[in-house]
Amino acid sequence: HLNREDYMDCAYLLAEEYEERLQFRISYELLVSIVSYELDMPYFRHFFFEVTERLRTLVCFKMPTRLSADEVVNYLNALVLLDLPTKDVAFYLKKAAELYLDLGDAVTATTYLRRGLELDEKLAGTKKLRERLAPFHAV
Repeated sequence: HLNREDYMDCAYLLAEEYEERLQFRISYELLVSIVSYELDMPYFRHFFFEVTERLRTLVCFKMPTRLSADEVVNYLNALVLLDLPTKDVAFYLKKAAELYLDLGDAVTATTYLRRGLELDEKLAGTKKLRERLAPFHAV
């Protein structure tokens, strides 16, 4: 019963509350719905950064503490497909690389890291990841 703009405002507030209650999946779904609406027709404009930053914090830092690495990778892969800023996509790819490496899949981790670096050659936090990947590339 809400119009589009009221829904987006309400969804953001609900996402905050669900996140606070550690219900990360629901928070994620709400935030992604806002992103989809915003990309379709801007409403939040300058506030959109707050939405994408909350989504980034949720998926990259909070979800990994509560959900399996496989599940978080699925959420990250879905975010990569959205038309988000290049730096965000690169960061999501790097985070997925870290999780793939945690899962023991160095080949996929390397692929994701390379994709991230193609988008942002100055991608922060890659030094440690490269060091962790180095033993798998020594032949």
